[in-house]
Amino acid sequence: MPKFKIPKKYQKYIDESSIDIYHDLDASTYFVWLRYGYCYDYENSRSHTQGYDSLKEALAGLDSVYLCNCDDCAKEPLGTPVKDLMNA
Repeated sequence: MPKFKIPKKYQKYIDESSIDIYHDLDASTYFVWLRYGYCYDYENSRSHTQGYDSLKEALAGLDSVYLCNCDDCAKEPLGTPVKDLMNA
């Protein structure tokens, strides 16, 4: 998996291993997995991952991240990386 340089202001939400890239015939999709304690949608705290068309869009999406109060996030310290993305 390629490594990306994550800007310092986003490092509390993700690290290099938080981004999965899926390639198909037409394009690539970047899936970003937030660390425990954060979510993308305030109304639906279980939204811990999002798909984007580019890395630039993926990083821009981190400007609208919220603290999460779901049961899974309550079990882990704030900011703990998600270890196994395929079984998160």
